[in-house]
Amino acid sequence: MFYSICSGSKALQRLAAVSFVFSLVIIACLHCGSPQPPPAINHHADLHHNDTKSPLAIHQHERIHTSWTKNNGSFELNDHLESPTTSTQQRKETMAAAVVASSDEKSSQRQENHNRQSSSSSRAYEDKVYKHPSDEHFLPSGNGKAAEEKYLSYLPHSGFHNQRIALVNALLLADHLNRTLLMPPVVLGEAMHWREYDALQSYHQLLNKGRISSTYCQQHPNERRCIRSMRYTSLRWDRLFDLKALKQRVPIRYRDDYSLAYLERNYNITYNGTYMIKDKLLYDYRITEEKGHVLGKYQREITMEELAKRPERHISFGSLFGTGRVLFSKRHNQHASQLRDYVNDQFVFSKKVLPSLFQAADSVVKRLGGNGSYISIHARVGDSMFARLSQQVMDKLWKDLQKYRPHIRHPPLPLETCLGLNSKKRRKKQQPSSSPLVLFIATDAPEPKIHPLFTSVYATFPCVVTLSDLFDYDKSPLATLVNPEDGINYGQFLVPFLDGMIASRANEFTGSMWSTFSSYIRFMHEKTLHKV
Repeated sequence: MFYSICSGSKALQRLAAVSFVFSLVIIACLHCGSPQPPPAINHHADLHHNDTKSPLAIHQHERIHTSWTKNNGSFELNDHLESPTTSTQQRKETMAAAVVASSDEKSSQRQENHNRQSSSSSRAYEDKVYKHPSDEHFLPSGNGKAAEEKYLSYLPHSGFHNQRIALVNALLLADHLNRTLLMPPVVLGEAMHWREYDALQSYHQLLNKGRISSTYCQQHPNERRCIRSMRYTSLRWDRLFDLKALKQRVPIRYRDDYSLAYLERNYNITYNGTYMIKDKLLYDYRITEEKGHVLGKYQREITMEELAKRPERHISFGSLFGTGRVLFSKRHNQHASQLRDYVNDQFVFSKKVLPSLFQAADSVVKRLGGNGSYISIHARVGDSMFARLSQQVMDKLWKDLQKYRPHIRHPPLPLETCLGLNSKKRRKKQQPSSSPLVLFIATDAPEPKIHPLFTSVYATFPCVVTLSDLFDYDKSPLATLVNPEDGINYGQFLVPFLDGMIASRANEFTGSMWSTFSSYIRFMHEKTLHKV
């Protein structure tokens, strides 16, 4: 080949040169690894099932082992989340991801062609997050682009409760490091499992709805990405909680999009000005106030002193999930301990922010006899790990329910009879013999009345009530809640919170072992019942 290049005509020389380069490229490709496709969405994550038309069947729970302990007067979660990195299911998802990626690539090409046809001007494809002008109140002064303002961010994942735990950790770190937190939106609906830093960031960008126009999905309703986009929605946390006081205590700005272009455009944050702390495992790093703490399930330690010395404007974490992820020494930092309690208290649902949720809860609780007039349990047995361990979960709940046997003075009664015997004072301690004991079950189990796991409960307790007995979603105020950015009714994703809120207003509550949702219900029970 080299001889022909040197002795042939110029045209042949050019052709031979191109062929030679092309051969080198082919050889190089044969020796390089295939690119890692983005992991596929697990359509069963944090859902009872995939039918988003049936909001009563949607509960946002996490695949976590937890215990709930009381430490110096405050409750703390000890969690152990199943890492998907070594599971058979994760490998299946990864193998299936190539098909998803190929479909998404073709869909993206069609979408971009559609965009070019509809508009010749370039624009940023910012995600469709539900925001409101009032969110800008109590943010730090300035436009966020000043060089002296430093930032901290992280990559959320999993269901609502995991996202909340990660946000609490991020707020504590931002306060301690004197950095402004770039607060991501909360994702309701179909959850995204943890992935390594680069994969998780890419996946967030893949799920960006900014590139999907409403007219495009009307024209291509069967597109995979259009179907998938109906299963989740993104809101600023202010749509669920009253964060005005919190924003005056910890500096916060919003990160509504995961692209670098968004950070550059809004905050002058560059790639070179970002210090990335990448995780390879779910429990990769623990962030401690001082060196020498026991790592436990974590693999390495990062001290806050190290982070405080970073000169970059932006520190970007992967996962911050885990109640033991950020560890302060209470002996040396009473402020951090008090702030943790304060921040946790801000994530109790507010009637001012979510009047529709409270209206629906008040209606059901009234039919149950009022706040504190019944007992409740949370039985998480319908999905993932909890489906496999459902018998153990129910055995433990059944054992816990035995303490109420002395208060059972009636045989099982029809629901109408139970609710008809309504008394304003049906609290267990004041319960007259004429009033049957009412048990409310918050659960992700489909049709618990005929579910074999609940047979003993229904056969023993006189009045067993579930949300589906008393709640009609289509006629409820939750059905009117819509994200105006993507048109998704997010009220359907609040039904699990309604279930939990009703359970939290019971006189006594018993939760499922390992469930973070049970822990959150218990947290609401502690915070709200005694204020009523």
